[in-house]
Amino acid sequence: MDTAAVPDAVVVIDDDYAMRLACSQILSRSGYRVEVFEDGARGLDAVAASKPDLVLVDLKMPGLSGTEVIARLHEIDPTITVVVITGYATISTAVEAMKAGAYDFLPKPFSPEELRLIVQRGFERRRLQIEAHHAEVERELQRRRFVTFVTHQLKTPLVAVHQFLDLMQRLEETPDAAAKRSEWLARCLVRTEELQRLIEEWLTLARLEGGTLGRQRIRVDVRPLVATVLESDRTLAAAREVSLAQERPEDAGPVPGGLSTATLGLTRRQALRLIAAESFARKLTLLLDR
Repeated sequence: MDTAAVPDAVVVIDDDYAMRLACSQILSRSGYRVEVFEDGARGLDAVAASKPDLVLVDLKMPGLSGTEVIARLHEIDPTITVVVITGYATISTAVEAMKAGAYDFLPKPFSPEELRLIVQRGFERRRLQIEAHHAEVERELQRRRFVTFVTHQLKTPLVAVHQFLDLMQRLEETPDAAAKRSEWLARCLVRTEELQRLIEEWLTLARLEGGTLGRQRIRVDVRPLVATVLESDRTLAAAREVSLAQERPEDAGPVPGGLSTATLGLTRRQALRLIAAESFARKLTLLLDR
């Protein structure tokens, strides 16, 4: 079974025979699969049939003009890469080509290296477009999976609360009815607290994704964290004959911290305390490594 990669396809549309021949020879030698056509109508039919990745179009041709061909090419394939080649290289013609949807503009005469370079750049752009499209599709699939997951997570405590309320509504008056109601209400409260926590976490993730969750400063007590870090490094410090002690004013100032750690499921205060501890631990490690 032949597993060789299919060469990238290029279509050349130009009424100049010499230009078609030159483009075909240069690009074929570079490993591309090339088809050439002398007018826009035949070129468009070929593009519709073979779906090439890149098309070289002469801007000035009899019959369909280059700008008309470019417009129709994008109707066939909105992501196709079009490079204009023309002997009438002016600013106005370049602007005209770009407005029509051309990716780049190559004035005649051009060298083989110039042709190869612009075609190579065109294919790279095409690949980037395809990758971006695939990434967008994957993001959409992930979003849908996330919505399904969130829906399930939110539904679970709601179903439990509904079941407990339904039981209380159907509960007959017996000596232990009050105790059962109290127990079920307590369970409902636990479930609603769980639901509230989930909603807060999803909102935090949404703000992170939307870039609306900024950095803040709040006052936190890092002394317990500092003590924990010191204790974990006492063995290493003793080996280096270093004495560790904690001295910190009671009215320590606020500690800055980013809220991106909310993705770990931490509260805002926990996130900032974690950042403070990590910063202190890094500084202590540097001191002990000297």
